Amino acid sequence: MPDNNVKNSSMISASLTRVSIIGIVKKNRLLVNTISIRHTDIHFCQSFMETYYMYHGTNPSALRSRACITEALLTLLKKEKYTDITIKNICREADLSRQTFYQIFESKDEVIKYLFSDLFSEFEEQCNYFLDMTLSKLCCSFFEFFQEHENFISILIDNNMAYLLEQEFEHYLPKIELFKKINDTEAYPDYSVCYMAGALSQILIHWYKNGMNIPVEVIGNMTENMASGKIFTLTTREEDSDNV
Repeated sequence: MPDNNVKNSSMISASLTRVSIIGIVKKNRLLVNTISIRHTDIHFCQSFMETYYMYHGTNPSALRSRACITEALLTLLKKEKYTDITIKNICREADLSRQTFYQIFESKDEVIKYLFSDLFSEFEEQCNYFLDMTLSKLCCSFFEFFQEHENFISILIDNNMAYLLEQEFEHYLPKIELFKKINDTEAYPDYSVCYMAGALSQILIHWYKNGMNIPVEVIGNMTENMASGKIFTLTTREEDSDNV
């Protein structure tokens, strides 16, 4: 007979899983009495807990501490490599105790993710302000926005954390109204989001490494042409005209 543990693991990974999360997430971050989650992938549950592990409350003191922690990490990153920075360093720079840090964040990685979340929420709000947002406008707005926040992008790239760009873009792009429309019309919208997240992040990285030497409007239009397939149509037409 097969091992029960193996059998149970197979059942979890292969079938629709119902997970009950019972208890209180430590350090006063989120009260969870009984949450039932149905999903085909157990990693969803891990993602759920990671998303809600950091502080989401409105306590003024906690919000001030969160601001001090994020500012402290950004200050340290101007002088040290990310891998060399410890929680102790961050707390010393922020003039806060380790206990306070862990009441708000689980790790320094979570601080970086919070910073990115805060930044992209601003971009999302900016995009959703326009009722006539198009792919062309989105691409131009994207590069203009992150050019203004070049310092944060440089921190990610210079500390070998560029992978977070694509990872977080893929998470936040569906929140933009333009992509919500895609979700309503496409059979497999997640592939469209995945494609755009990869394209935008890789072009942004390449653009940054080249000193952002191409104007925002040009790099934005170029990206839109690639994403929509126009650039390949233009190339084909030029080749056809050369052969005439």
